[in-house]
Amino acid sequence: MQSSRLYPVGAHVIIRDTEWRITSVNACDMSDYRLTCVGVSDLVRGKKGIFFASLENDLKLLLPEDTDLKQDNSPGFISSKLFIEATVRSIPKTDPQKIYVAATRARDGLFISYHGQPSVFLENIIKEK
Repeated sequence: MQSSRLYPVGAHVIIRDTEWRITSVNACDMSDYRLTCVGVSDLVRGKKGIFFASLENDLKLLLPEDTDLKQDNSPGFISSKLFIEATVRSIPKTDPQKIYVAATRARDGLFISYHGQPSVFLENIIKEK
């Protein structure tokens, strides 16, 4: 299909001066595509957006081969190490067979915490005191 060559899923695009990652592409007409995206830039991070390619005048596909690599001159390559660690830590853990330890508590992959019922959790804390 031609849409996968024009706008591949997973590619990053600049639309309206913000960076987005394409999650799906649907052909609407012979010359138009609907791009479903998730925000990457600070202003739109995590937000979902739907754009029509023919209506966006400043749509720019970011190609990996156009990336400029820069040397890390920090002592011990600390800037690169911090970037890699932050990237790895931001990837969600999804294995239900493992127990994950966070800063405050351990939880397994299938355990659904109290986030849906904060009032029940607060009542239990008050009763314990």
